[in-house]
Amino acid sequence: MEAGTEIRLWGYLSRIAPQTVMKRQARAIERAFDADLAKEKDWQERSNLMNQREYEASEYWNALADFRSHRLVLRAQKYYLDTGELKWRTDQYANRFLDDAAQAKLNRVIIEERRKKWEFRIKAVGGVLGTLTGLVGAVIGLVAVWKKK
Repeated sequence: MEAGTEIRLWGYLSRIAPQTVMKRQARAIERAFDADLAKEKDWQERSNLMNQREYEASEYWNALADFRSHRLVLRAQKYYLDTGELKWRTDQYANRFLDDAAQAKLNRVIIEERRKKWEFRIKAVGGVLGTLTGLVGAVIGLVAVWKKK
């Protein structure tokens, strides 16, 4: 299948699974260049083809990074985390995405916040279960004393 047709067909599914579609479109472009790269023997032409391949596919890879970065920032905002000092990059296609270090740092902070939240929930549930167990024991004791009288 021709690369343009394949990219267009994947584009129709972009609302359903945007990450998968962007990956597939980038890989379709890379596959389109693979045949030319395999035929080329001259290292200079091969280098030019590889640069062109990277440039063409970067639109989709950077759009994917843009999507992931914004989703990560939304998750951070859900936990009321500060996102003001993050380092953003912008590419030639106006995709704005977090650099790798900022993305890793933000992801670690989100995981830590989520862990703290779950620890709190587990402790709260444990406290409630302990209280209920005590109340049930007290009720059983009262019923036993009441039955003896």
